[in-house]
Amino acid sequence: MATIREALALALDHHLAGRVVEADTLYGRILEVDPENADALHLHGVLCAQTGRLTDAAALLRLAVRHGPAAPDHHVNLANALRALGRTAEAIDAYQGALALAPQRVDAGFGLAACLDAAGRREESAVAYRALLAQAPTHAEGWNNLGLVLRALGRASEAVEPLTEAVRLTPLDARTQTNLAMTLDRAGDTERAMAGFVRALALDPAFASVLTGLARCRLRVGETAAAERLKGWSLRLRPDAPDLHAALARLRADRPTLADAHVRRLLALTPADAEAWNARGLHARRVGRARDARDAFHRAVILHPDLGGGRINLALAQRDLGQPERAIVEARVATALAPDSAAVLNNLALVCESLDHPSDAAGLMARALRLTPMDADGWAYRGAMLRRAGRISSGLDACNRALALDPALVGGLVNRAVIRQDLGDLDTAIADNRRAVAAAPDRADLHSNLLLSLQYSPRVTAAALLAEHRLWDDRHGRPRAPRAGWRHPNTPTPERRLRVGYVSADFGYHPIGYFLAPLLPAHDRKAVEIFCYNAKPREDGMTRRLIAGADHWRSIHGLDDAAAAALIAADGIDILVDLAGHTGNNRLPLFARKPAPIQATWAGYVGTTGLSAMDALIACPRHMPYGTDVDAVERVIRLPDDYVCVLPREDAPAVGPLPSEGSGLVTFGCFNNRAKLSEPTLALWVRLLNRLPTARLLLKTHQFDDAGVRTKLLAAIVGLGGDPTRVELSGTARHADLPGWYNRIDVALDPFPYSGGLTTLEALWMGVPVVTLGGGDRFCARHSVAHLTAAGLPELIAANADAYLDIAAGLAQDRAALAALRTGLRNRMAASALCDGPRFARHLESAYRDLWRAWVESASS
Repeated sequence: MATIREALALALDHHLAGRVVEADTLYGRILEVDPENADALHLHGVLCAQTGRLTDAAALLRLAVRHGPAAPDHHVNLANALRALGRTAEAIDAYQGALALAPQRVDAGFGLAACLDAAGRREESAVAYRALLAQAPTHAEGWNNLGLVLRALGRASEAVEPLTEAVRLTPLDARTQTNLAMTLDRAGDTERAMAGFVRALALDPAFASVLTGLARCRLRVGETAAAERLKGWSLRLRPDAPDLHAALARLRADRPTLADAHVRRLLALTPADAEAWNARGLHARRVGRARDARDAFHRAVILHPDLGGGRINLALAQRDLGQPERAIVEARVATALAPDSAAVLNNLALVCESLDHPSDAAGLMARALRLTPMDADGWAYRGAMLRRAGRISSGLDACNRALALDPALVGGLVNRAVIRQDLGDLDTAIADNRRAVAAAPDRADLHSNLLLSLQYSPRVTAAALLAEHRLWDDRHGRPRAPRAGWRHPNTPTPERRLRVGYVSADFGYHPIGYFLAPLLPAHDRKAVEIFCYNAKPREDGMTRRLIAGADHWRSIHGLDDAAAAALIAADGIDILVDLAGHTGNNRLPLFARKPAPIQATWAGYVGTTGLSAMDALIACPRHMPYGTDVDAVERVIRLPDDYVCVLPREDAPAVGPLPSEGSGLVTFGCFNNRAKLSEPTLALWVRLLNRLPTARLLLKTHQFDDAGVRTKLLAAIVGLGGDPTRVELSGTARHADLPGWYNRIDVALDPFPYSGGLTTLEALWMGVPVVTLGGGDRFCARHSVAHLTAAGLPELIAANADAYLDIAAGLAQDRAALAALRTGLRNRMAASALCDGPRFARHLESAYRDLWRAWVESASS
């Protein structure tokens, strides 16, 4: 009869020869006879593991360890079985047991390191891999895995070296090449990453991950078309890969039909996946469907409440819809879920901006940039928020940092241009705006920024302004025009009630609000029906007043131009009025679509829009003197008085006495923004101060909160031969407090070539006469000329610079006449056409009717 040893040898022969059934049977019989035989337990356990019976294998191998604890193989194979079962913690103990017996066991060292990684103990895993590689320096898989562990720890730059060694040991392995390329990409070495992906692709052209990684790199260097092609090839290999459909939806965002198909497929593949709904929301937000975006992000958050990306995207969608209070709640939850995420901090900053908390936004961006100091966009945005918080010079530093990282960064150029305007560096601001337009020629808003900045420059002629505005239309207006031969369906009855629509993002405490407040309730409801299309995200007290004055109030905030145009057309608007021109948040691309048969620009801009789709420019004989029609693309309509009427500040204090009565010193003042204080303006004011040695000058605007702006302005005064000690610079005042500041000045001085608008009207209401320079070559140069004429004060309009000085000095030197003028000026203005809403409404409605009759006549012919 065979001994146990002989039977075990026979069983092992069967085992090694692949006769599994015979080996399995014989191991079992041996264990029936000798159940504590460690060798039999070990070999039977190995066989069970090899044949997929992992639970049985683990039980047998554990007994083998118990009865043969000094055999390293027993520990290693037990650990392997436990690892295969996913019982990682037990496997770690078993591998450590093997290494205690045989520290040189490479398989045990590798298994331990892998299990520590799987258990999330990556720092320990990296130590274990390094220990393994010290013994087995040619272990390619060890080098590969060490690199992956380091990358997972966020140490991508450190991970490059071990992965490079893995590639050196296995140069024909596409997977290792791909891991190195992905790590180089993560480390920011895009060029080497692309080269690595190309080598991996040569080894395995059907490796979808390689295509995806290479596409990501191509996208990073701006090769969008190449990235899209690579993603498309990858999709052929993995047609049901959700990540590829999500990526292609982003890449094809400019082709909404294709992008929407990818998003729909993504949701069909993963209908309960929060990330898929998040992708749907991102697509909807990109194409301007803010409500759809909000709903999709909300669904994502319901499916995955801890999805930080979904939370912050929901916050942004709520911000887009003018719901910042809800947005801030979601954004703070997202930040709590991912406190060290630069992207989440960045988006929380956007929400704070929408709540008008720029200081908070700038602080959040500082935190984000500590995490991602090479983020050029982040520095540009921080610059914008610092500027809004009154820290203009710091904002300039941040924008310069952004442009040092990316000299062609549009956001950096745009934000720096605004800051340079604040600093009085108009020429460099215009240059930055031109660079931004060149970098993104398809962006109409950037081109509008340039046009507005040109209005401030005394070096730009009226002809040049017209040419620049026509160029805007060539690029952004005409391409959006309706097809040739299309006709509006409006009923061409000349005397019927007209539907008039006003479009603005400034229905609030803004000059537009003060111009509309006396007009809307004064409209003749038998003649016109009033629609207001509001693009303003948040309401204020003035917004609510305007809502009460309109027949219909429509929100177009969050609607793209096509959707807004469809809404306007569905309302059957006869005359659509633009109240923004090329100012911020304008909707001129909407007007380019011609949703109404007659379109006019009025009150919000300073002259021609350049838009061929705009039929009329509503002005007055002072803003557009007869003979200047050649400066406008539109037909010029001249109202008889002024081009606006105004609601005076109801919270304004009583007109105070002349400040000079108490001090004996005349104080001139100007409360216009810094960008209007051109060098010729400052030079003329220096001449005035030199002429009146005891006079002082008070300049007040929000830009003077910043020490750098103040220093630069005073240096300009010195450079022009003035005494800076006689110039007081004051910064921001609360909206309600600003009118009271006029009680500190005797005479207001108007800047040029960009004259004061609402600022002039507020000065007059506070009893302060405004001296202006007539004869300007552009619409914005004539604001005060028009307002003073309408108020019956033409004697304050100077024909030239010398006359300007004479008028200002004359007012200062005749205190009795100045005091009398101050005392009666508010009543004089209140009784004038400037404050007569019904009179203005009749004139404006008459202009509308003339435009309508002309259209009816043309439509009939």
